[in-house]
Amino acid sequence: MIVDGAKIASISDIGDMRVFATKEDMKKTCEIAMQYNCKSVFGLKCYADYMKSLIQGSGVGLEFSICNNAGSDDTAVKVAGAKRYLEMGLDEVEMYLNFSYFKSKMYKECVADI
Repeated sequence: MIVDGAKIASISDIGDMRVFATKEDMKKTCEIAMQYNCKSVFGLKCYADYMKSLIQGSGVGLEFSICNNAGSDDTAVKVAGAKRYLEMGLDEVEMYLNFSYFKSKMYKECVADI
């Protein structure tokens, strides 16, 4: 099966999570996502509403994670984040496994957190 660049872009996410990324960087990321018809785009959480407004009607989805990449946010924080992003109409909401729980062999807590 031969897959071309357009197909790869259509199933790919693009984002910018750099700590010092700017509002302009978020705009450029959305523009690239739309230019290449990416599946979805993500960025810094403080720009979620802004990025949603930029891609509206483009067919590009918007996704954000509800927690930090170590998964160590409190479960209540994750629940609140999920509710907010669902209310915004995001296409995808991600979360990370609590790696500290996992490494501590707290498997029941891992499952409850998810």
